[in-house]
Amino acid sequence: DLRFGSWNIRTLNQPGAMITVSNELAKHKMDVIALQETRWPGSGKQITRDYEIYYSGTDNNRFYGGVGFAIKRKYSDGVMRFEAVDERLCYLRLKGRFKNISVISMYAPTEESDDETKELFYSKLDTLFQSMPSYDYKLVFGDANAKVGQEERWRPTIGKESLHSISNDNGIRLITFATAADLCIAST
Repeated sequence: DLRFGSWNIRTLNQPGAMITVSNELAKHKMDVIALQETRWPGSGKQITRDYEIYYSGTDNNRFYGGVGFAIKRKYSDGVMRFEAVDERLCYLRLKGRFKNISVISMYAPTEESDDETKELFYSKLDTLFQSMPSYDYKLVFGDANAKVGQEERWRPTIGKESLHSISNDNGIRLITFATAADLCIAST
């Protein structure tokens, strides 16, 4: 059984940050973790003692945004594919016992971002999600920068665990994506 998680780490762009993150993940016995705000430009893979870190950042050498995955090294042979989309989206496909597992790490624009930026992000997210093999288990992790409320009309997509009573614009965009993708929102 793999233990999945998601962590907005705020930055890996400081001395010792990668080792600190690796140690925290090992302490909590995490196997596959979607990362947000790595703040590494470009894309690639870094290796620590316990984890392989795949990352996707900006293509202009700016230390902004960035997403990725940390995979416990004992499971790294199961990585079938990693696709770096941009500083807000990346995709990982893992070999599973009975079915393969496709996972997206996302870092959505903030609530204050303009509509065009948000629409472009959700369009890319939808395209990436639809490109994943239909027979895989599909997971989407990340920082949606959203408030998902407790509005009855969005059930069962939103569940009952929200801390907010009313969804904000980003929350509605996330709910709309999740509903169309037949996903349930566990947390924002």
